[in-house]
Amino acid sequence: MLKRPISIVLFLWIAGIVLAFNFIPPPLYFLYLACFFLLFPIFFPHPIAESFLLFAFFPLSVAMNSVYFSHHKNPPSAIGKGFVEGKVIDEISFTKDEKPFFFVKAHRIRAGYREDGEKIVQVFLDKNQKSKIRLGENVELRGYLTAPPLKIRLQGTSYYMKSAKLLKVREGKGFLSLIGKLRGKILEASRDSLPQISSLILTNLTVGKADSPSPSELVDIFRKTGTIHILVISGTQVSLIIALIWFILKLLRIRGSHMGILFLRKEVRRTLGLTRKDELILLIRGLGFLFLFSFLIISYSLLAGGQLPIQRASLMGILGLTAITLGRKPDTFNIFVLTALLLLISYPPALYNPSFQLSFLAVWGLIAILPIVQSLFPTPSSSILRFLYLTFATSLSAQLAVAPLIIYYFKMLSPISLIANIFAVPLSFLILIEGLLFLPILIILPASKFLFAPLLNIPITLLIRVVDFFSHLPLSSISLSLPSPLLYYSLFLLFLAGEITAEPSSKPLRKFFLYSFSLFSLLLIWHNFL
Repeated sequence: MLKRPISIVLFLWIAGIVLAFNFIPPPLYFLYLACFFLLFPIFFPHPIAESFLLFAFFPLSVAMNSVYFSHHKNPPSAIGKGFVEGKVIDEISFTKDEKPFFFVKAHRIRAGYREDGEKIVQVFLDKNQKSKIRLGENVELRGYLTAPPLKIRLQGTSYYMKSAKLLKVREGKGFLSLIGKLRGKILEASRDSLPQISSLILTNLTVGKADSPSPSELVDIFRKTGTIHILVISGTQVSLIIALIWFILKLLRIRGSHMGILFLRKEVRRTLGLTRKDELILLIRGLGFLFLFSFLIISYSLLAGGQLPIQRASLMGILGLTAITLGRKPDTFNIFVLTALLLLISYPPALYNPSFQLSFLAVWGLIAILPIVQSLFPTPSSSILRFLYLTFATSLSAQLAVAPLIIYYFKMLSPISLIANIFAVPLSFLILIEGLLFLPILIILPASKFLFAPLLNIPITLLIRVVDFFSHLPLSSISLSLPSPLLYYSLFLLFLAGEITAEPSSKPLRKFFLYSFSLFSLLLIWHNFL
């Protein structure tokens, strides 16, 4: 894994983010180092110079991320009773005590004589204030403006507005507003056609957020069984959407072309009998298909809320399609690393976001741990047994990868999740497919709910009963804790798993991993039970 330059670049960039985040501003000599590393290969063309250029990404990362974090470090100026005017960039979510909040890109902020603008404001509404605020709408609010903690400011949120009162809502313009209107139609169709719980699960699966909080009892049974990822849209759902879009485009005979032919030498292209007209057709078809596919994926990611796991899955899908369009075989590892690098360059605080960490570690489990699991157990020949085996192996690999973070953040682990996900994940896929097929019909023909609502409600009810059954089994969840040193040790083990997958014939590496994993298990047991 470390033999690939792109993975070294990612590690160095992450190291730069960590240093810039914890030491603001860092020592200035890191900027001098970046300049030295970048200029050295120009005057000394040598393989050693190329290594210098590669390691230049560390001081470069420190310098660029220091600028970002320093910009958000200073406390905001407009504090106190104030006024905010701006555009809604994230629809209503709910805190643990069911208090609604949303985010606004404020064009104008005023508190007394102090003014500010072009900042992100997290707005907290009162519980009894019922309001349907949609993505892309322009709002005017009045409330008490405060400064968030430094960690929140470094993540981009400049103000809190508490006890906010909505003064005016105006219809927005542009693509974001159209997405918000479509979300409103979907939520309304789901709410009018299904019982409350079923509607919540369907909208959480299809568009990411419902317009009311999920009952705590429902959240508890899903959390205890390790199936809480079903109640929030994640990369898994986006991956299925990508497959469906690909299938529909192929069904409509909308195909791309392998533009990799255009990168061959002119003499080789001529031997293939390609004229300039043929080359132009290949270029237009390839770029057109790539643009259409990317537009549909980006539109759905905005419709679903655009959280970091959704961005991760969407970007991986677009990069994979780009590789296919260029006539290259997609390399999952390179796409995974490049996606992480692009997201961290565009939004450095994502590194400290739990959803970002869990999403990428789950995918890392499929890249690094799944091949090891499949090598230990042979694949059954029966199609049904093969499906159950792959579902179990996939669930086990992802759960092993994210288990340290789940213990660290949520102080619990769900052993029953390995079995519960075998039943819950296929049901969630069925619900998602039905939702994507039937919700557009319900929007156009509301009376069709008498036909389609039972078809939607049956798998949702079955999913709730399956999860509830597993939640009442003994040892469905275990209370555990994980100190920071053990968390970093577990990340080192995941890195070793990737190295074993890259070099499966290395017996010393396998033995070292086995001893290291045994030591981690003993330390975890000693910390929690002894």
